[in-house]
Amino acid sequence: TTTAQLEQSLSASSSSNTELLLANSQMKLARLTIKEWKGQRMPFIDLNAGYDFTRSSSQAGLIQRNRSNGVSYGFTVRWNLFNGFNLTRNLKNAKLDYNSAEIRLNEITSSVNAQVRMAYLQLLSYTEIVNLDKQNTILAKENIDLSINRFGAGLTDELQFKEAQQSYIEAFSRMISSQYDALLAETTLKRITGTLFNKD
Repeated sequence: TTTAQLEQSLSASSSSNTELLLANSQMKLARLTIKEWKGQRMPFIDLNAGYDFTRSSSQAGLIQRNRSNGVSYGFTVRWNLFNGFNLTRNLKNAKLDYNSAEIRLNEITSSVNAQVRMAYLQLLSYTEIVNLDKQNTILAKENIDLSINRFGAGLTDELQFKEAQQSYIEAFSRMISSQYDALLAETTLKRITGTLFNKD
């Protein structure tokens, strides 16, 4: 189950980590830029259409009314044959940007995956420590209860009773500290995976 939880965390980071999402967007933008520059090599076709309606009237003259209407349409074809190799240079630059964005995405993916694995292992470690500290606190509580009974029966002295109290306080303090560390590790894992503000 721990492998499944780790894989779930890695999957969440690939879809929700802000660094990865940004790097993915930059790579998509670079890909679209390449398509845009490649499109500059294709001919441009402009289509236009219109409808004209004109009506005029005059009080004097031979023609007192004039009316015309009609449809107009057409198209224009443009093709850039040579622009001083600017198109080729821009296309090469766009391909370099894409390769750079791809390398950056791979680097960030590797880094985030390593961070997720490290945070997950840290969370597991702190969770085990919390469980051990809870058991120690339970044992210390049992020890203090036993010391109270023994002290009441006169079988132990005040020094041993205070040592049992101190042992319980230290065990409880370690448990609280380890719970805080585990919560901090869980928060770190959620921050890296991009699920910190998800409602689960």
